[in-house]
Amino acid sequence: MRLRNCAVVCASLALASCRTYYVEPMGQETAALTFQNRSALNIGFQAFKVAEDCSGGKLSFAKDNLRSREEFSVKLQGGQPFSFFMAFSDVSMAGLKYCILPGTFTPKPGARYVARFAASETQCSMGLLAVTSAGETKEPSFRPRSWVKATFESGSFCR
Repeated sequence: MRLRNCAVVCASLALASCRTYYVEPMGQETAALTFQNRSALNIGFQAFKVAEDCSGGKLSFAKDNLRSREEFSVKLQGGQPFSFFMAFSDVSMAGLKYCILPGTFTPKPGARYVARFAASETQCSMGLLAVTSAGETKEPSFRPRSWVKATFESGSFCR
């Protein structure tokens, strides 16, 4: 357990390097996004300055990690693409396990969304749902991306 906590702290510190804090937009053209952790593991999450290729540096929210079953909400600018990732890492006697899942979508002004992350010892998944009075549905503009390691922090982190 101690190694797991160390891994979460170390991963958070690594994710924190060269970052800019996210400033929530104001006004009626905003959308709401709630990050939800549906796993027993602690996870981290951040966004990117440039949505198209996950570049320009990482944006950190007031809170950038979630404990098991925790959630956190932010406001987004409606009508503009938004790219983010959710991730976990775990260090144990078996070695390092990690999962980094980036995605991009274009929120509609006034809409509500949920980014739901789940992870186990063997797999992880992320989904983005639009929340309406009728319930939750898959967000059609959501595009799962592939994580790539950029040469520099301002480089592209997804394909």
